Amino acid sequence: MSISKTAKFKIHLSIWSVLVFAVSAGIAGFYLSTREKTVDLVLQPGASANISILRPFPSTLSSALIFQWEGGRERPELGNTKSMGNFSKTGYVEYPNPGSPVKLKISSAGKSYIYEAKPAKTNVSPAIRNLTFFVDDGFPNRFQGTPSSNWLHFSSGISDLHIEVIEVGENILGEKIKLVIYPPLAFMLFTTGYGILWFFYFWPIYTLILIVYAMRLVVMWRNASDWSPLKNDPP
Repeated sequence: MSISKTAKFKIHLSIWSVLVFAVSAGIAGFYLSTREKTVDLVLQPGASANISILRPFPSTLSSALIFQWEGGRERPELGNTKSMGNFSKTGYVEYPNPGSPVKLKISSAGKSYIYEAKPAKTNVSPAIRNLTFFVDDGFPNRFQGTPSSNWLHFSSGISDLHIEVIEVGENILGEKIKLVIYPPLAFMLFTTGYGILWFFYFWPIYTLILIVYAMRLVVMWRNASDWSPLKNDPP
């Protein structure tokens, strides 16, 4: 039993519509998952900032402090990432020069978490100090290595964050910086659950395929309706 041209056109139109919806949703999720957000912050105890985060899937907070200054001088007070010890055995990273301390209280959904700034990877501007969950173990040179269940986790949807400075070293007291919240998806790295959205780095290819498919649908519609320029021209 053969399928009529009209029925075949309707089947392909349904397939194309589903693909358009899936690709559109994927592109929207990809856009939300690859955009970092920043907020200005003054390193002064009691200073605070608010920021909202939208995530399509659950993820863990990944954040850092960005220090910028003019003049090209080095800033040893921001620390040095040269570490000692064996992380794989101890479960923590220890730095001889961790930099001036910075501790933040980050609150969301009625819960509060204390984060501290790790030493900067470079002492020239801009210097980035990643934030890690604070563990009060009495050793200021030690930092938790990898995210765990006690870190702040975003749920799907919008999460409102309140960020408050609770401790700052004297060398950087009062400095104006930026706090950046990294996206859960990057080309070389992605959070668990975001793997499917990685493929949307190639969204222009999918869009082009849908355009070609749409052009094919136009041809199928003309054949199904027996359309022709001469037949459909007005007398």
